Amino acid sequence: MAPRLDQSANKSPQNDEIGLPKKLLKLQKYHRFLSTLTPQQMPLAARGLAVSKDQSREFMACFPDIVRDLTKTGKHIDVPEASKWLAKLLQYNVPNGKKNRGLATVLAYKMLEKPDNLTPENIHLANIMGWCTEMVNKFVTINTLIC
Repeated sequence: MAPRLDQSANKSPQNDEIGLPKKLLKLQKYHRFLSTLTPQQMPLAARGLAVSKDQSREFMACFPDIVRDLTKTGKHIDVPEASKWLAKLLQYNVPNGKKNRGLATVLAYKMLEKPDNLTPENIHLANIMGWCTEMVNKFVTINTLIC
């Protein structure tokens, strides 16, 4: 059995017979870039990001408003415990994760809509639709785990 690179060679009696040095040197790993493109030149999708950080922040900024709207109105307004439970449930389950589906919804809207119609209000509505997509995804995931 050959010794590992970080082990001394004198632990194995076979090393003297083979002629290996007393201590093997550790190999250093050098990071090689496989491309001449720097991360700033690479497209967002190639870097693993579908949207910019600003778009992601804008998407995340809509979530507290959605939670407030869902908990302050509706049939459960008479039961404050239900509103608190729903807010806790939404905050625990929905915003965690990569949010690929919700961000893809917003990105698809921006790509398909005419530039004249890309108003801040319409983009906010697209962000709400993206959060609806995320909620449906979390519902399906939790339902699959329960059943």
